[in-house]
Amino acid sequence: MATFGNEDIEASTFSIEDTVRGTLFSCPAVGVADSIDFVAYVSNANTKIKAMLYNADRTLLGTTDETIFGSLHTYDWRTVTFSAPKPNLAIANYYITAWADDTTYTKADTTTGTCVLDPEVYDGPPNPVGADTNTRTYSMHCNYTPGGAGVTVKKGSSLASTMTQMLNSKMLFDLMPHPRRLP
Repeated sequence: MATFGNEDIEASTFSIEDTVRGTLFSCPAVGVADSIDFVAYVSNANTKIKAMLYNADRTLLGTTDETIFGSLHTYDWRTVTFSAPKPNLAIANYYITAWADDTTYTKADTTTGTCVLDPEVYDGPPNPVGADTNTRTYSMHCNYTPGGAGVTVKKGSSLASTMTQMLNSKMLFDLMPHPRRLP
């Protein structure tokens, strides 16, 4: 398993209660997202938390399963996982974000980073997610399995949707003939 994002526990504290927060990070290889880790302090029992991956244009790529955490009164790494179909990753930039329905805090560095901030009552994830003019690198990273991102073709899928999925996974380039060199 590989990782991209921030693996440090930063100093500044920010609430993710009814607010989506995250940072733009570069994925260095093609793969499939498995889970998102983020630093959190959870104040109350039965707090619902999920994390999302957004494309660089802030459109939703995937949402983890909702996880219920009890009171965890220390800042530590929390993991939320993706169910099938898991998001396919290209060599590209993605926003890694987290969101909670109750009093929960995360950590960030405030000197670098392109981030998103979207005050939304916890429910279905916003699409697209709101932009943020602040500079922050949140303590979040995505765990993924490197390798060719597969394309699942469902019965009844249109050719256009299948081609779009192939382009997004960079798989189409493997299917295209390579030009021959002239002597």
